Amino acid sequence: MIRSLLALILFVGPANAAPVASRVASAAPGHLPVLAPSLGAAGAATPSLLSSPSLAEGGLPSLVAPVFSAESAPAAASPAAPAQELRPKTLSAAHSGILPARAVRPFALFSKGTPAANPADRTSPSAKETAAAIAQKADRAPPTELEKRMRTAFDGGGPKSLHVLMTAGEANPYIKTGGLADVVGDVGPGLVRAGHKVSLVIPLYASISPQEHGLRRLPGAFAVPVAGRIETARLWTKKEQGVDVYFIEHEEFFGRHGAYGYQGADYLDNDERFIFHSRAALEAMRFLDTPPDIVHAHDWHVGLIPPYLKLIYNKDPFFAATRSVMTIHNIAYQGTFAPQTLEKAGFRWEDFTFDKLEYHGNLSFLKAGIAFADAVTTVSPNYAKEIQTEEFGMGLQGLLAHRAQELIGILNGIDPDFYNPKKDPRIAHHYGPEDVVDGKSKNKLDLQSKRGLARKPHVPVFGVASRLADQKGIDLVAQIIEFIVKRGGQVVITGSGDANLEQAIDSIVKQYPNAVLRNPFDTIFVHTVYAVSDFLLMPSRFEPCGLSQMMAHAYGGLPIATRVGGLADSVIDIDENSEAGNGFFVRDFTVDALKDKIAAAFALYDDPTKMTAAQRRAMAVDHSWSSSLDAYNRLYHSLLGSDPRKN
Repeated sequence: MIRSLLALILFVGPANAAPVASRVASAAPGHLPVLAPSLGAAGAATPSLLSSPSLAEGGLPSLVAPVFSAESAPAAASPAAPAQELRPKTLSAAHSGILPARAVRPFALFSKGTPAANPADRTSPSAKETAAAIAQKADRAPPTELEKRMRTAFDGGGPKSLHVLMTAGEANPYIKTGGLADVVGDVGPGLVRAGHKVSLVIPLYASISPQEHGLRRLPGAFAVPVAGRIETARLWTKKEQGVDVYFIEHEEFFGRHGAYGYQGADYLDNDERFIFHSRAALEAMRFLDTPPDIVHAHDWHVGLIPPYLKLIYNKDPFFAATRSVMTIHNIAYQGTFAPQTLEKAGFRWEDFTFDKLEYHGNLSFLKAGIAFADAVTTVSPNYAKEIQTEEFGMGLQGLLAHRAQELIGILNGIDPDFYNPKKDPRIAHHYGPEDVVDGKSKNKLDLQSKRGLARKPHVPVFGVASRLADQKGIDLVAQIIEFIVKRGGQVVITGSGDANLEQAIDSIVKQYPNAVLRNPFDTIFVHTVYAVSDFLLMPSRFEPCGLSQMMAHAYGGLPIATRVGGLADSVIDIDENSEAGNGFFVRDFTVDALKDKIAAAFALYDDPTKMTAAQRRAMAVDHSWSSSLDAYNRLYHSLLGSDPRKN
């Protein structure tokens, strides 16, 4: 007890020692002290039961997080202060938060006493069974228990308003490294329109300017335990399309270049950074005195939130009614760290078991979230099937198969107002379905004139809007560009990424400067790519959802894609269904297969009537968030067991 009091006194400082000490409640023998209720932001008494698992169960308690007033809080550096000089180095994928996971042995989950002689037979599909076969079986399979509950969630009445806490490592329009930011930025406002209260918590990175974004700093601060010490968190806030957006300020963790790393290397303290962020997101709700009904965690960065709710906050009345959802945006990124990270996060070693937090001798934030969340979602129905197979599961297929009844794929969407060629301010000429051919020709001519391409507005343009990475099949694209050019087409690329792929593409640009263009990825220029492209190349090796194919459709472009992940859920092959088709599927991941579909695309382009009909079908597809938000609504209510007919 004495050491705990001293720790609190040292943390708060001599000037505040007396007030804090006076709030320490008496503890029963053998129990460390717990702070008495603090005043939340609204001035109401807020329980401060932040500690680890119940003392009665023999758990080691963590320090309770005191809430500070604006005057008493320890000083924190301004977000505008220079970033701390760190020396990141490239880590192995096994201990990396942002590097993709290696293919590892399947994670097998068994009940007690079950022999583990054939784990693949018990928990994951055979390695010989293809993803397509799995998908066909799943299409005929009866609905899961989660799907059944979701189907009946709104029967007979309207939805009940909930408080949904969204947490992620990034969100548009503040910080973006990939499609995760688009999804998080779109889902929140959609839930608000559905009648829910939505809070979004992300880090205040150095690149997020409070002045530019009109952020307001809230008075006071709160404490967050990390790695056996207490860190101070402060909040900035803004109302964005009805969403209460909160930014966690911590200069040491977030006041540096890059969200997850620098110059292609992970930050060495990514484990502590996102332990802090995960726990701070929960403690922010207590600080604001706004208990959430649902905590929706997106990707590995906040994967520890579900186990925090189940193992550390499980006796806390503030979160007693809270349920958690874990969304997998890309299973290749698992946030895997050394086993000592368990202690940094405040968990007990007795929970470091294969069915809880242990993952091949390490701690994976994503695996932890999957294991402990009340429901697990991913970003397309087909990807939900694929990740239960050895081909796509990245070592987590066994756990996901075990949790199949709580796993559902909900297809992402796009904002149809933002991606609308009739009024998009980022493109040179506006157009709609009725004048798609003329509109694309005008945009082609504008780009060709400005960027040195041959002025041929009526030739087919093949676009690429992607990270330049093997996952995206850019190595195949590099090999077929010459084929496209020799057939009379042009290629327009916006993308950055792998240095070798960039070099390969750029060498082709030099060889065919009048027919091939590469622009580093740019959020403005990508709209031009969609506006000029008749076809969009997406030969991905795997694609959890994909948004580019939806954006291409909105601008009258036809994707040429592999039948994986969300691409299979959002594209219809013209060769298989000429009346409804809006793109092409490549039969396998080879150069020859891609050439075959490009040849089919040229043939379609040479038939103006069929080509225009296909473009108009593409533009008519509803890729909005409407059905996806309805699915999230049903999911949330099914977890809470609430009667949606009562407000």
